[in-house]
Amino acid sequence: MERKLEKLEEKLKELEDKMKQSGKGKVAFSVAAEQGGAVGPLSANTTLRFNTEMSNVDNVFNLNTGIFTAPVDGLYYFTFFYRTPANKESMLILYKNGREVLKSSETERYYGGTDTAGNAAILKLKADDELYLTLPAGNSIWAAGRQTTFSGFLLDFCHCHHG
Repeated sequence: MERKLEKLEEKLKELEDKMKQSGKGKVAFSVAAEQGGAVGPLSANTTLRFNTEMSNVDNVFNLNTGIFTAPVDGLYYFTFFYRTPANKESMLILYKNGREVLKSSETERYYGGTDTAGNAAILKLKADDELYLTLPAGNSIWAAGRQTTFSGFLLDFCHCHHG
């Protein structure tokens, strides 16, 4: 049984190597929110939708839902940036399968200026895991001029066990 498992793991590694060499299996997206100005404050937590696609290799990011779906098990890198509107509380939260991973926030400033905020993470994902950004109730972002973006890409395939 153990030998069979070793052979299967060798086969999987061979397939992954072939995919890497052929250029297949590349996963990457970079999108921007272009809604013409301030979004929010909203009355409920809302998944942020992005309507400008700068790249979307293998269509892994769904512009209609605002959700990235991992096509393969692997190690992924994600980053997001956003501009804060003047005199508004601003926050975005990155979720994986409905659970908060990390967030970035900017509190209201008395002088009325704007700022840029963001965050990044390297995450081990399983195929079909979903990631998305949420604009929490009562918060706002600036969605114009490609100043609010969300990007991610596959760093490496992984056939490791997930906990």
